[in-house]
Amino acid sequence: MLLLLSGALLAVQVGTGCQGRSGMARSSPEAGEAPVGAGSAAPVLTEKELEQRVDALTHYALGAAYEFNERSEESLAEYHQSALLMPHDESLVLEVTRRLVLSGEADRARGILLKATAGSDASAAVFARLGEVETLLNHTNAAIKANRTAIRKEPDQIAGYENLTGLHLRNGEPDKALEVIRDAAARKRPGLEFLVALTELYARYVQKQPERAEELRAERLAVLDRLDDGELENPFMLLRVADAFNALGDAERAAPVYLRLLEQAPEFPTVRAKLAEIYLRADDKEEAVRHLEALVREDPRNARAYYFLGSLANDAREYAEAADYFRRALTLDPGFEQTYYDLTAMQINSGDARAALETLEQARQRFAASFVMEYYSGLAHHQLKNYERAIRHFTAAEISARANHPERLTPPFYFQLGAVHERNQDYSQAESYFRKALELEPDFAEALNYLGYMWAERGENLEEARRMIERAVEIEPGNAAYLDSLGWVLFQMDRPEEALPWMLKAVQHLEESDATVYDHLGDVYRRLGKPAKARDAYVKALQVEADPGIQRKLEELSGE
Repeated sequence: MLLLLSGALLAVQVGTGCQGRSGMARSSPEAGEAPVGAGSAAPVLTEKELEQRVDALTHYALGAAYEFNERSEESLAEYHQSALLMPHDESLVLEVTRRLVLSGEADRARGILLKATAGSDASAAVFARLGEVETLLNHTNAAIKANRTAIRKEPDQIAGYENLTGLHLRNGEPDKALEVIRDAAARKRPGLEFLVALTELYARYVQKQPERAEELRAERLAVLDRLDDGELENPFMLLRVADAFNALGDAERAAPVYLRLLEQAPEFPTVRAKLAEIYLRADDKEEAVRHLEALVREDPRNARAYYFLGSLANDAREYAEAADYFRRALTLDPGFEQTYYDLTAMQINSGDARAALETLEQARQRFAASFVMEYYSGLAHHQLKNYERAIRHFTAAEISARANHPERLTPPFYFQLGAVHERNQDYSQAESYFRKALELEPDFAEALNYLGYMWAERGENLEEARRMIERAVEIEPGNAAYLDSLGWVLFQMDRPEEALPWMLKAVQHLEESDATVYDHLGDVYRRLGKPAKARDAYVKALQVEADPGIQRKLEELSGE
């Protein structure tokens, strides 16, 4: 409800009680009385002027009554009439024209403002409002004139500069807009509100002209440097200043202001989230977690806080905890699609592919099929050894990426396709996808090793396989799997003497026992005629994993 009773209207209310309709006014207040109006005796009014003021007050009162009864259209009409009758009542004019603009009635607002600015006494604020309305009505020249008048009248008020900047940007004149902003920045001693609003004006300009962001960064920081920290007491002002530093990527200066605001107004819901974001960007995970945990204590329904806590737990490889956070985030905000896929990744990393498929099914019920949805479905089915279903999902992901996001067809994606085709014993397709991965990234060590090992296992392309695996070992000389592959391809080439050192290196670099590596080592020793050492290797392999093939080799050694 519009609650203001402006000074002029209040004067009418008081005057009617002691003057009636005669037009006779007291020349001065009684002794001990406070004068009505702006600190001097109430002006002497003609009968016509008095009637006009009474009419204005009547329309105003009717507007308030209609507003109280939620009859907004009638209310606004009455306020409009009140302002037309009292165009020099600045507070009334500004409030009514604001409401008219918000209601899409800029023409009616313009009528009031033209009357209000007809004389020379109108303030900068009224001219700035006229400039805003003329802009809305596409009266460019009139808008420029009104805003220039506002700036001339009160050059340390920001509204005229804001309006002119927006006008020039809308008209595709970014250089003129920047000239206006720089004129504002040239003011010598503007107030705190002016400087804070100026930083936001720069920010709006950069949103429209992002290519100039770096060029203007120093200017924006220079405006913030002019702020006197001692004056920053109002919480809303602190928030705006912190946001300005944050928008410039100056986390070191934004964080202390947010922390100061947190002390003054801990009820501000966005502050902890912004602090957490700053610490996340700075990779200060401990501080990020501290603020996020405080945020969910204060606001247990904050889905995004749980989401970020899940992401941080994932980075720490605490997959069960991460999955729990993601589940909470989904419960609170089931419409945030990315959470489904992050939860799916946690479930796959934890070896729970069935749970991952359940999560993906929930996503399918809400969202259209996408690359990410199909890709994770492929990974889950691959883990479950449902290779044909995995291939179908990976192929669907490839088709989706070709149509919408070709940048997602990365070496790791083609590697996954190659691996699942190899598991499905379609070696020709596997080779094709591994080669695609290597075309995009020739030093993709995992693909070099996988393709080389696949050939070595089958006794095919052994020379090329050896070269590929040697390159993988050059890239990662401490990788036990790659060392084992190199030893194995040499063994398959009937070069067991050369294979043995690589097999022994593979054993040395194992982080945990591996049945395949010990099995290969046993085969090399057996070929070299060292049955005792072969037997030891096979025994170690069986201790890791029961395997009928290895057991048979061990029994064969006993009979040799």
